[in-house]
Amino acid sequence: MQNYAPYYGNYMPNYYQPMQGFQQMNQPAQQTAQIQNTQQSNSNTQPNFLCRPVASKEEALGVPVDFMGSPMFFPDLAHNVIYMKRFNTNTGTADVFEFYGQQEQVSASAPSFAPLDEFNAMKDTIARLQSEIDQLKKPTGRAKKNDVSDE
Repeated sequence: MQNYAPYYGNYMPNYYQPMQGFQQMNQPAQQTAQIQNTQQSNSNTQPNFLCRPVASKEEALGVPVDFMGSPMFFPDLAHNVIYMKRFNTNTGTADVFEFYGQQEQVSASAPSFAPLDEFNAMKDTIARLQSEIDQLKKPTGRAKKNDVSDE
């Protein structure tokens, strides 16, 4: 069977232009390569996966899986999780993966407050310790100076 150039547009029978038909028969590979290059450059590159927001893991599990193996992403913004669902051709089941976002952490410099009763108990303890220190600093009068001189 003879290889023919593919049809890509305006059909003009070869008997109207015999030389053009002869040239097409001799150079079909070159023309098809040029046409394929222009088609590839004109094609819109779409992502090969589905992304759909969900409210829970159960909702993501309820969506039918794409049997062609394309991954499906389900962001759950309320729980800070992204579920990925993909058809596993080896086992014939859907694999579900969970990706957790980073938890916001309270900085160490942020003030934290103690309950009022704990604060008052600590205040009383500090006041008692301060009074003990002040009593230790006061002279009691028991110690006397030696009046012995070094002559």
